[in-house]
Amino acid sequence: MTMSIVKQQPGVIAAPVWTKEQRDLIRKTICPPNTTDLEFEFFVTWCAQTGLNPMLKQAWLVPRKQKNPATGKYEEKMEPQVAEIGMRARAEELPDYRGTQGDAVYEGDEFMIDAGAGVVVHKYSTQARAKAGNKLQGAWARVERDGRKPNVAFLTVESRIQTYFDAGKQVPTQFWAKDAPGQIAKCARAHTLRLAYPNVFAGVFIAEEMREEIEVNAPPAAPQTSASATEELEQRLRAKLSVPKVDAVPLSTEPTASKTAPQAEAPKTLSEAVQQSLNEPSASPPEKSKSSTPPITHLRFGPAKGTALADASTIEIEEALDVARRNVGALKEGEKPKWLASTLEGIHAAQAEIDRREKAPLVPPEPGAEG
Repeated sequence: MTMSIVKQQPGVIAAPVWTKEQRDLIRKTICPPNTTDLEFEFFVTWCAQTGLNPMLKQAWLVPRKQKNPATGKYEEKMEPQVAEIGMRARAEELPDYRGTQGDAVYEGDEFMIDAGAGVVVHKYSTQARAKAGNKLQGAWARVERDGRKPNVAFLTVESRIQTYFDAGKQVPTQFWAKDAPGQIAKCARAHTLRLAYPNVFAGVFIAEEMREEIEVNAPPAAPQTSASATEELEQRLRAKLSVPKVDAVPLSTEPTASKTAPQAEAPKTLSEAVQQSLNEPSASPPEKSKSSTPPITHLRFGPAKGTALADASTIEIEEALDVARRNVGALKEGEKPKWLASTLEGIHAAQAEIDRREKAPLVPPEPGAEG
């Protein structure tokens, strides 16, 4: 099954030319079930414009979180995502393309880039790389086009690596842990292809470049088509636990008042409600043993995960709380996954930080400090 591209005048978007059967097959196999008609039409038009073929798994539609400027909240929207090999296959069809080069770079390699001339010198010994302590630095890529200077780029591992928090430690995700050189090399090639062909690959990103947003072993978020989907999940969980919703009530960092009260207070927040139903009737967090992990000082989830709580902006902390609560809200009744305790601790720490900031007095910034 093939896809043809309609030739168009500059500035005019090409129309998709698939048959109805092909369009139905793409929608059923490449797009999420909750894709709207408008999102699907955008996707097939985008594929026709870029020349990437979804039938060959060069591109597909995935849900991505985007900030709604009207509400200031993050919502899930469908966005195209591509395979790096698909970008190279598309580049092979361009008449002036003369190939892509690239490789991972280690600490002991002989490596030099002359960016102005588009020249890369990279020499290394596999024996030297096998030695302990020879750290992976990043990867380079070089794309050649007829009649132009080569495009050369180098990416560090830190600029693209995807991580998550496991038992209080930040560790690479599965594929980055298994093949970090291959992952960073893909990122470098995709980045350089965008530089070489901005009219074709502008806004085209591969999965290896996208940051993870959920905790390890967390269940996938339920498909959402609007900003109200997260609220609906929260309402269903509150109804299941008989917990009334109280707006803008942060978790307290103070010890629970008296344990001799005749009746326990109703949980004030969603995380307290989940913790109370899964552990004890008390809404206070369970006491930690002496061997427990140290206090949480960094965000464990969200777009800014890994950032110190003290350095994270309030918006970044609220985004992290949104991700965590969405994962908790997706749990089925009676589920107690391993990541739940860690997630609840992260929610408690993040909301306590927001509470601290709300109570802190306003202090004018010192001269030269960022406002």
